[in-house]
This record gives sequence, structure tokens and C-alpha cells, in this order.
Amino acid sequence: MVRKTRFEDLLQEFRLRHRSLWNSLALIEPDAWQEAVLAGGRRPQELLQARLEDDHRLLQAVEAAAVGLPETTEIAASSPELPSSPTALLDKAAALAERLDAMLATLDNQQWQRKVRGSSGLQTVATLVEDLNAAYSAAEVEVEAYLGSFERLGKEGLKAWLLRCYDAIMDSVAGLSEEEIMGPSWCGRWNTYQVLLHVWSWQDVALAAARRWHEPAPTYEVLRFPDIEAYNDALLARYQGKDMVAVADGLVTSCRQTILLVERSPEGLLRRSNILPWSKRRETDTLCGMLYTIYRHTWDHAWEICEHRDAEDPERPPHSR
Repeated sequence: MVRKTRFEDLLQEFRLRHRSLWNSLALIEPDAWQEAVLAGGRRPQELLQARLEDDHRLLQAVEAAAVGLPETTEIAASSPELPSSPTALLDKAAALAERLDAMLATLDNQQWQRKVRGSSGLQTVATLVEDLNAAYSAAEVEVEAYLGSFERLGKEGLKAWLLRCYDAIMDSVAGLSEEEIMGPSWCGRWNTYQVLLHVWSWQDVALAAARRWHEPAPTYEVLRFPDIEAYNDALLARYQGKDMVAVADGLVTSCRQTILLVERSPEGLLRRSNILPWSKRRETDTLCGMLYTIYRHTWDHAWEICEHRDAEDPERPPHSR
């Protein structure tokens, strides 16, 4: 029997949500794991512990479904013993998720729809995964809000973050020839060259928005497009055809000009909330948060390139975050 697309999608999102949260948590300084207070009032370690407890409950449910235990089988809450080191804690989370991933991938349609009894009554394995994905997504929002806050970064920290992300994207393509950069697609429809153009275009969008941050509720061109994918395509088309000298110059120029803008901006402007240049729903964030988010986007694409290169060349020493 072929597994329904919905279950494949749930498993794919399970992988994405777990990895995204870990990557966000890995950016928190080790000393802050016990001290930082996130938007929901928890500390990073408490947040991850709650998610690990959910993963353990899901593991029990998957094991029950796999062996065909009665639907009256109750899934008990569990509090696994956790290491205190942030690195060890993230490693434990990754190991548990890998085990869950492998088990979920073997379930058939009926097992995905098998019910187990938990704290919320009878739920299918699919519903449990769906709820867990939503919880991981909400947790990532909490962590990212902390990471991009002016309270955490300050002006100097924000400038350092922008430079760190620029260095990451340049390091990700270090040693590649122009022919390799222009090679076949691997990131959806994009090759490495198009990923770089995409990053550059959004850094320019962020810089243009930052220069208008003092305006009351500015209107951005994203509103002219039906969705963010269409806007992405339009941005990419504007930069397409640039040679690598122009791309490298564009990336460094946008970063330098953004750092200079931050340096010259009063603290009040960096803390000011305004419309985000990518939001069709007119969502808001602070200038500090907006710039953090755009350059986090640069950071994530840098590591996608690194991971692609590591997969293409197993003999090459692997990159690490």
C-alpha cells in the first residue's frame, strides 16, 4: 500500500521543524541557556526539555502503533534525564529525532491512523505528529524573537551578526570555480549562483527598508505580487546575468552599507517597530529584528551551500556551524 501524501508531508515537516529549532538554539551562547528568558517565559533549556518530552510521548505512540497494541493503550508523560551541556542536550535531541524519523518512515496508512490515548484523549499518530510540528514551530518563533532582540544584540552585537553572516556566505563558496557555482540546480530550481543572487537581492531589500524605517507604515513592493514566491522570482530576475565579480561586490557592498546604517542609527530607531518588507499581511518587527532575520536568511543559505558541498565531496573535511 502506498502511503498517503499527507503522511509523507507530515514526516517531511517533522524533519524540517526539528532541524530548524536546533539550528536556532545552537546560536544561543552557552552561558545564556540557563539565564536567557524567552518570549514565553521559559529558558532555552526548559523549552527544549518540553519538546523532548513530547518526542518521547510520540515515540511511545509510534511503538504502540507499529506492534498493533490496542487503541486503549495509554501513553504516559515522561521526563527523560537530560544532560546540562547545551551541546550534549542538542545531540540527545537529534538522536531521539533520528530514531523517531526512522520509525515514522516505516509506518503504513493504518498505523499512521491508529489511535492512542494520551493527555488529550484519543489521538492518531498523524495528529500527534501534526501537534508536535506546530509546537516545534512555535518554539522556534520564541527562540528567534530572542535571538533578534535589541536587548540581546545591542548595536555592536547586531553589526557583528551582519558581518558574521556575510563571512558565512562568502566562506560557503570559497574554493569553488565560477563553473562550479554556475553548475546544475540542487536547491529546488536553483543552483549555487542563483542562491547567491537570492541572498544578495534580499540583503538589498533589507537595506532599502531600513532606510525607510523612520516612515510611518511604509508600503513595499511585495504587495504588488500574488505571493512571496512570485516576489522571489521577480527579485531573482533583476539580478540574473551578473558575473561573479559583480555578485561578490554586491554582497559586500550591501553588508557594509547596512553595518554603516546601523552604526549611524540611534538606539530608538533600532528598537522601533515597523512593517516588514516581505509581509503581505503587514506584520511588524523592530529594525533590529528585521535586519537579524534577513541576515539569518543569509546564514541559513550559507549552510545549505556548505551541506551541499559536503554531500558532493565526502572526502572534503565537513563544514560545521
